[in-house]
Amino acid sequence: MPDNNTDRAEHKGEELRGKLKEGVGRATGDDRLKHQGQTDQASSKAKQAGDDVKDAADKLKDRVTGDDGHNDSRNDSNNDDDD
Repeated sequence: MPDNNTDRAEHKGEELRGKLKEGVGRATGDDRLKHQGQTDQASSKAKQAGDDVKDAADKLKDRVTGDDGHNDSRNDSNNDDDD
């Protein structure tokens, strides 16, 4: 299963390919290609929104479980400054 950064890169690439298709469709008068590009962009943006939701859920989970990657020495029982 790809990580979220890989998903984000793939979804951004899909958006850029859609923009390219739309541009080529406009330039050549190919309405089908233009609309296909617009559809690809909309699909990609929905996937990117899903990536954002996934990131927010992961951050919330980390905050709830205390696994936010920060070391908080205030709660360390071995932190004696009285030596």
